[in-house]
Amino acid sequence: AERRHQKLSLRLQEDFARQCASAEYMKMEQVRAELPIFKIREEVIGHLERTDALVVSAETGSGKSTQVPQFILDHALASGAGAA
Repeated sequence: AERRHQKLSLRLQEDFARQCASAEYMKMEQVRAELPIFKIREEVIGHLERTDALVVSAETGSGKSTQVPQFILDHALASGAGAA
């Protein structure tokens, strides 16, 4: 099972890298970068690497409920842990 997870994570990582290079993804990233929560993306990921929980409090419309899960997924895919 572990080997299967590693192979899947590698395939997901490669697919994600290709997606990140696409014009559509780059355009979407520009839109995401305009959301207030985007400014603390690295801080959110860093915190979650050190602990198991995170409480995010921000204004309505800041992107916290849509972007924080996406930050976590993007980080997992980019780091090769997408199937974990």
